[in-house]
Amino acid sequence: MSRYRVLSNTGWILLGSGFNKVSSIVLLYVLSRYLGADGFGKFSFAFLYIAFFSSIAEFGLTPILIRYVNAYPEKAGEVQGKGIIIGLIFTCAAILLSYGGAFMLNYEADIRYLILITSLTLLISFRDVTFRWILEVPFRAGLKMVYPAILGILSELLGLASILFVIYKEGSIDAIITVYVLSSLPGFFILILLSVGSIRPSFRRGSISAYNIIQEAIPIGLSNILSIIYLVIGSLILFQFKGANDVGYYALAFRLTTSLRIIPEAMMHSAFPILLKSYFEDPMRIKIIFKDAVKYGALLAFPLAFGAIVISPALAVLLGGNNFQPAAAALAIMIWATFFAFFNTILRFTFNAISLQRYNLWVSVIMVAASVILSLLFIPDYGLIGASYALVFSEAIGLLFGLIIARPYELILPIKIMGRYLIASFVMAAVIWFLPFLAVQIFVGALVYLIVAFVIGGIEKEDILKLFYISKATAK
Repeated sequence: MSRYRVLSNTGWILLGSGFNKVSSIVLLYVLSRYLGADGFGKFSFAFLYIAFFSSIAEFGLTPILIRYVNAYPEKAGEVQGKGIIIGLIFTCAAILLSYGGAFMLNYEADIRYLILITSLTLLISFRDVTFRWILEVPFRAGLKMVYPAILGILSELLGLASILFVIYKEGSIDAIITVYVLSSLPGFFILILLSVGSIRPSFRRGSISAYNIIQEAIPIGLSNILSIIYLVIGSLILFQFKGANDVGYYALAFRLTTSLRIIPEAMMHSAFPILLKSYFEDPMRIKIIFKDAVKYGALLAFPLAFGAIVISPALAVLLGGNNFQPAAAALAIMIWATFFAFFNTILRFTFNAISLQRYNLWVSVIMVAASVILSLLFIPDYGLIGASYALVFSEAIGLLFGLIIARPYELILPIKIMGRYLIASFVMAAVIWFLPFLAVQIFVGALVYLIVAFVIGGIEKEDILKLFYISKATAK
């Protein structure tokens, strides 16, 4: 399993998910203007609410199935068959729970209807952690994510075109959500065919125990569920106290900042099989892989955080219009939640790979508790800003506990190199603060950051070559 194959796979994951995020930003731009803050708030709330249940659908099965497929390649069909059955059961349960929860929370009829339509994404969506991930196990295990990536891009293009058509016809928010959800169906059916062609699932009884799969997935599944609760609980509480209008502002900042989380996710999805292999064959290598992952994560996390603070007012107005100026402050705050999430993601994947899933569960419990408590404390009085700070502090608390847990295993942050990225980012922010025009700030900022980081030793020639090979391998 070569380094460049890993880089190529990372590139394809980034390309597919990156296109998804770019498309989401385009939709954000279009829908925020077409629906206004209140309508966009309802649209966003429906998807944020359903995200609350997305991890129930997948329930942490994917990394366990990948582990079984790699450990028992001769029984891959049996493993995949059991994964599909378990995943379908959990997905149906998630859909029922989501709609039942809307009644229990006494949401109005129009919100319940939007939730019902949106719940279908738990099965077919290419945009989140859903049942679809189980169908991608053959490609994730074999580092062949090119096929799901292409399907995701085509699905996103179809969804974007469908929404633009509905807007052209001056359709309602119900019609917009319906076409957006159903646009995933063609790609989903093609993915089924490709997945079955790669690993033909067997639904007969065999030596692989479904009970064991579920038992191993429980810590990951619960951790993922708690992570989603932590992410969306602020928006749900904000909706209860301040209504759809504030959720619209919050959603703009939330969608922008959380879209960047795909960067560490893509990197660690490709590193995960290598971590597994090292765990069984060369445990000492785990520390090296972890250090490299933190290094490259920090390389991007620092400039994104400092840069967003400077450009947030212009970015909020560009995407949402003048009516979305209140989102600028939330954007400048929430970017720091994404900053901490870069390192939390690396820790989470590393713990999963070396059979320390239980620690992810502990960290997730702490983060959920912090998020609920801080949201209830901050949101009633401070609304949008309070929700933003609750998200940041919860992520930071999670990272602190994660690092404490990781230390006995010698998984330590490379503070020296991270300090260099901090200096380069500060210089970058100081320079672009005085520049006009958003495009100029982004271009000059990226150039200044790379130059300063290279001069002070934060970026080496080897790093540039790795980035080159990612782009080259992805283009093939």
